[in-house]
Amino acid sequence: MKEEIILFSSCLVMILITIHMIWSLNFVDGEFQIVTDFSHQKNPVIYGTIVIWQDERYGFPDIFGYDIQKKEEFPLITDSSEQWSPAINGDRVVWTDYRGGTDNIYYYDLSITREIPITSHPAYQYKPAIYENRVVWEDYRFTTGRLFMYDFITGKEFQIPTLAENPSRPQVFENILVWADNRNGNFDIYGYDFLAHTEFSISTHIAHQVHPVIYGDRVAWEDNRRGNDDIFIYDISEQQEWSITTNKLQQRFPAIYGTIVVWQDDRNGNWDIYGFDLATHEEFTIILEDGNQILPRIHGTIVVWQDDRNGNWDIYGIDLSTCYLSQGQKCMKNPNIIFFLITGIFMLFTLFKYKKR
Repeated sequence: MKEEIILFSSCLVMILITIHMIWSLNFVDGEFQIVTDFSHQKNPVIYGTIVIWQDERYGFPDIFGYDIQKKEEFPLITDSSEQWSPAINGDRVVWTDYRGGTDNIYYYDLSITREIPITSHPAYQYKPAIYENRVVWEDYRFTTGRLFMYDFITGKEFQIPTLAENPSRPQVFENILVWADNRNGNFDIYGYDFLAHTEFSISTHIAHQVHPVIYGDRVAWEDNRRGNDDIFIYDISEQQEWSITTNKLQQRFPAIYGTIVVWQDDRNGNWDIYGFDLATHEEFTIILEDGNQILPRIHGTIVVWQDDRNGNWDIYGIDLSTCYLSQGQKCMKNPNIIFFLITGIFMLFTLFKYKKR
């Protein structure tokens, strides 16, 4: 009798653990929907378990957020003007804000629920990026665009001393800033080292290179030197460049965290989300769905993206740690979860069969 109780308890524990693992994020085929409002939700970004996006439920873009762990949505700013292009690092969220009649950069501290304007110049300041104490953005207070930065430690802003002309989508990680600019008549990728106070080139091919992102020493971007958009990588420390995609259709808007690069891909006739593991050198499919899945972002093991399968733009996500990733296949639920569930059910069946004897 004692052995039966132990066996039954073990079966029940295994089944309950499996149900909790699957239920915790409400996965459907490995993915979960973050927002279900009927209006448009666009440009998601993520840090940890906090997802931020621009939201048009009130008729104009506002900034909203969602806590994946708590399963709670929250508004950050719902001003009657436009707020767009958010970025997040830690408890700090930044975005472009039009409330003063021109675009400026604003900042919100999630830990103290306080909003602060970073810039107030009458010219346009666009598309901020943030890493720890640095906020960088495109700034058009001069004839051509320049790169500016705000330092939370000193509380001061300054122009970054580069030769950039009309820089696009700056991104920063630790002490390295990357961006695309057209000083050579086409868009190339450049970098700036805040410690060495030096600018350096990353990719200057005669074709266009745009939308750079950075993690550690690796920079990824969108590159059309082959006549279609591919994803390229540059290792700053090794000074080596290579392509991680070879499909003849379009691969655009990469994002990177650790050894995982993700992007939007139209090889199937609509935009889907694919990934590549720089450690194993394997490409894998993250999501194949109706409609379009675009603008992926990744932090840790969670990927989020903008999705129009329901007729409007929504925000979806997936946790890669719950998936078995294999080349050319969809992200599947982790086989360990399935193993626990099948083993628990088998043990329970064996117990009932044993009792009948």
